[in-house]
Amino acid sequence: MSADAKSLVQEPAEAAFREFVRDALDARSLRTSEWTEFYLVRLLRGLVEASPTRLSRALGPELLRAQELPPEQRFSHLKDLADTALVLSGVFIDYVEEALPTTDYFFAIGSSAYRHLGEFDDPRLVGVDGFAETFVELGERFEDFAGVLAWIADRELFASSDHTMNVYRRWLVGRGHRDESRLVSIGMIPAADEPDKVH
Repeated sequence: MSADAKSLVQEPAEAAFREFVRDALDARSLRTSEWTEFYLVRLLRGLVEASPTRLSRALGPELLRAQELPPEQRFSHLKDLADTALVLSGVFIDYVEEALPTTDYFFAIGSSAYRHLGEFDDPRLVGVDGFAETFVELGERFEDFAGVLAWIADRELFASSDHTMNVYRRWLVGRGHRDESRLVSIGMIPAADEPDKVH
C-alpha cells in the first residue's frame, strides 16, 4: 500500500469502515484498486457528518445544471452529486426502491456524474492522481459499488430482523434482482418458484 493511500485512513472510525468495505468486496467477489477502496471508506466516513438535506434533493436537474458551471464549480457539484447518488443507491437503497418510479434512472445519474468526473484532467481539481481512475471505475461499475454499500448497510449499519424482512417482503412483490442479491448476501435464499417460502 502506498504512503499516500495509507494517509487516507487514520481515524478509528475510518479503520472500522475500511474493514466493512473489504468484507463487502470479498463477500461480493469484487476486486478494485486501493484508491477506489479508500474512496468508499471516506464516503462512508463522511456520511456520519452529512446533513439530511444533502440526501433529499432532485439529482436529475442538478446533473443538468452542473454541466453549465465553470470547471472548478462543475467538478465540486458533480462530485457531491455522484457521491450522494452512490450513498442513496447503496446505504439507503430501500428508500430509493420504494420512493422512486425507476431506480435504474437514479443509478444512471450517479454513474453519469462519476464518468464526467473521470474526464477532468486537472490534478488541482481531482486532488490525487489515483482518484481520476477511481471516478472512471465508479462510473463504469456504479451498481457494483452501490451493492457494496448496500451489503454494509444490511450487515453492519442497519442489521435487524425487521430490516431483513422488509427487504424480503419487497422481493416477494417485485422480485427485483437487487433485493434478491441482498437477501442471498445475508444468508437468505428466496425460493423463486414458491413465493411463500424462504430458506
